[in-house]
Parts: sequence; C-alpha cells; structure tokens
Amino acid sequence: MGPGDRELFPAMAGGFSRPDAVPAPVPEAHFGRAFAEPVRSEEFARCCLSEDAGEAAGYALLRRAFSQEAGGFVVWVEELCVRPASRGRGLGSGFLGWLPGRLPAALCRLKREPENARAAELSRRWGCRELPCRQMARD
Repeated sequence: MGPGDRELFPAMAGGFSRPDAVPAPVPEAHFGRAFAEPVRSEEFARCCLSEDAGEAAGYALLRRAFSQEAGGFVVWVEELCVRPASRGRGLGSGFLGWLPGRLPAALCRLKREPENARAAELSRRWGCRELPCRQMARD
C-alpha cells in the first residue's frame, strides 16, 4: 500500500472493526495513524493490499519487533481483513503463503479475537498453534 491509497485504507479498515474482529470500535483517528506509519517507513510496520480481479479486496497490517524469547525478529499479523465480497476465494491463505519469504523472522504471530472462527481456522490451516499466554494492555 502506498500514499495513493490514503482514501482506500480507512474505508477498508473501518470494515475490520466488527465485534468478532476487535473487542471495541476503533476510533477514526487511529486509521490515519495506522496508514501513515507504514507509508513513512516499513521498518516497524507494513501494510499490504490484496486485489481480486484488479480491485482492492483486503489488506494486512503487519508489525515487526525484536524478541528475546524468539531469538530474533517477530512479525505480528495485526490485521488481516478481506472484504465480504472477496471472502472464500483464498486471499487470506494466499497472503499467509506469500508472507514468510518477504519478511524474514524467527517467529510469526497472528492476533485474533476468540469469537472470530474464520480467523482461527485460517490460522490452523497455516500451521499456527494456540498459545497459552494472555496479553494485557494499558491505554
């Protein structure tokens, strides 16, 4: 995704803010910041656009960090969103198949809400396992 996708990203990301995808609605201002960082530099974040028949069909928001536990860089798939009209066509699986060779990492983690059964199934098909740890956050 690049600077020319500034209008497209919030429209797509807003669709990601469903109850089965995130625990609370995402403020509109956050979409602009989530777009600006990977456009500024791909050092810590990257946003990838998926197309279906030449049309924007989804996106992935990735985060990169160093982890002592993993012994190297970790790529977090923060968001993997496919528009409803393009679901079931293998875009999520295709993206996950494309990812390992593009961002070298010791570990790749996917974030999902417990209610998102489709994301859980996709993750399992990709070879992911449930982790016993819980995350905590402070706003």
